[in-house]
Amino acid sequence: MKQVTINLYTFSELKEDAKQRAIEEHREFELSTMQPSHFKSGDPEYDTEAELRKAYAEEYNYFSENDEPIIEAIEANDYLFLADGDILQSVTYTETGITEATIGGETYVLSNY
Repeated sequence: MKQVTINLYTFSELKEDAKQRAIEEHREFELSTMQPSHFKSGDPEYDTEAELRKAYAEEYNYFSENDEPIIEAIEANDYLFLADGDILQSVTYTETGITEATIGGETYVLSNY
C-alpha cells in the first residue's frame, strides 16, 4: 500500500479556470433541481400557478446569467474542490464534525478539516 496526499481547495483558493469550471458545474446542478414549487410564499394570492412559473423563470434566468448567486451558494455550503475545479464528494456529520470524502470509489475520513 502507498499513501498519498491529496490537496483540497476552497472555492477562493482555486485558480481562475478551475473556479469557472466549479461555477458552471454548480450552475447546472442548481438549474436542474430548481422547480416552480420552490417559490411558494404561503400567500394564496402569489402562489398561483402563473405566479410560481413567473418567479421560477425569473430566478432561472438570474442563475443562468449571473455568477454571483452560484458563487454564494458554493461558499455558503463550504464545498471543497480538487485542483481542476471538480467538487469533492463529501458529507460532514454536524453532530460529530466528522467529514467523509469519496475519492475513486473509496471513502476517507478527512483530518485537519
